[in-house]
Amino acid sequence: MSVSAGRIAVLIAIAAACLLHFAAGNLYIDHLDEGIYLEGAARIASGDVIYRDFFALTGPGTYWIVSALFQLLGTTLAAARWAPFAALGVLTGAVYYLTARLTGRVFAALVTFAYFGFMIANTDMMVVNHRLDSASLSALAIACSIAGWPAAAGFAAAAAAWTTPPMLALCLAMLVWHWRGASLKPFAAGIAACSLPAALWLASQSALVPMIDHLLWSSSNYSGANRAFYGFLVGGWAALFTDASGAELLIRAVFIGYCLMLPAALPVAALAASALRLWRSREEWFLALCGAALIASTYPRPGVTNLRYLSAIFVVLAASLVYRAGRWRKPLLAAPLVLSFMLLWTAVQTLRSGTVVETARGSIRVSPKEAPALRAWLRTVPSGAPSFAFPYQPIAMFLAASRNPSRYNYLQPGMMTASDEAAVLAAFEKNPPEWVLHASVPPSAYLRIWPASDPARLHMPRLEAFLARRYQTSQTIEEQGMPVRILRLTAQ
Repeated sequence: MSVSAGRIAVLIAIAAACLLHFAAGNLYIDHLDEGIYLEGAARIASGDVIYRDFFALTGPGTYWIVSALFQLLGTTLAAARWAPFAALGVLTGAVYYLTARLTGRVFAALVTFAYFGFMIANTDMMVVNHRLDSASLSALAIACSIAGWPAAAGFAAAAAAWTTPPMLALCLAMLVWHWRGASLKPFAAGIAACSLPAALWLASQSALVPMIDHLLWSSSNYSGANRAFYGFLVGGWAALFTDASGAELLIRAVFIGYCLMLPAALPVAALAASALRLWRSREEWFLALCGAALIASTYPRPGVTNLRYLSAIFVVLAASLVYRAGRWRKPLLAAPLVLSFMLLWTAVQTLRSGTVVETARGSIRVSPKEAPALRAWLRTVPSGAPSFAFPYQPIAMFLAASRNPSRYNYLQPGMMTASDEAAVLAAFEKNPPEWVLHASVPPSAYLRIWPASDPARLHMPRLEAFLARRYQTSQTIEEQGMPVRILRLTAQ
């Protein structure tokens, strides 16, 4: 049964990835973080080395994955999107495989359908992101452990940690489990097979010590600005209901409860089930242990988005409890199935929409609302021209195939230090970019996304003074309700 379930899981993973790429491979999704990895991977594909030549606050995994896709398929948005869609495919396949091990195949197929609709209801789950990549690698490691492949499990768990360093929590939990199960040596060998080549390559490129420095920087600065409470939602929960009443309020409550509250509720339910000793099999206890480690890996930002990335294991654990519910099994599963079907139907209507915009990174589809601002930038800035997006829109540089004269692909006020600002300013004084996309972001917008930011660090006065002195406004556009200026370097 397990071999057959494994084959079906692989087919599900491939089908999900291909379907998503067909539907949204070149869809422009306005997500702040995606541009970080696109621009960084493009720099690697052109010869730069991560950490040595440009700043990165996470592990190198996602950068390496996307740069490999660029070298194989060309430096385009569509090529990069194979990374998140493959990750979603792996997560979907893992849900089927693990659920089938604990329940039955038909029930597992229904749970997998519900999970797939739940995940793609929000396009934020479809962008290049290190958290999504490490979530899929962790699910693969867990599935390989249960399948009896400890070496493969060790390799995948290490790859998850090389992508998102807090995933070391999962590696440690799995090390303990495999030690108790007498499979520690092959698991550790898998970790070594992944980690040693990565470390040796970085060392050969004079990037291993810079990586350690960057990760130490992250431990000192990232946690402060990105600290959030469990279940945090950008903008707050109340904002989702302020302009709704009557039937619309009820509809929102149902869909918000399913899409947003469920990722935070499932881990709590799984831990409660562990405390009540409801798990009956060794596999369920292993999943619960890994789930606890995954929750720990979300620190310092255990918000809804990060919890949603990791929801696959908790969906499987919840499914195992529902399966035991006897006559309540069908009604308990019916609601998620109906909601997921409705979400999938809505997604199908929107994912293939949009107007085509030509970029230096291939044709992309953009919503009519976002197209004017993007076209203005791309029409103004020549392909390959030296440019920078200040403070935080690196996808604009990627789509214009810009040449960034600094080590920083983005700046996050409230997190970056005065030394980081000075480093960018020194690079610009020596070799100023010809074009700058300058967003006038109010402090309230930063605090909405990163509420723990230090208000005193939400401006970069020396860099802003440099831009005011050396640049003039070419045109002003509007993006997300904020004025954004396209600046051009003036003669000096």
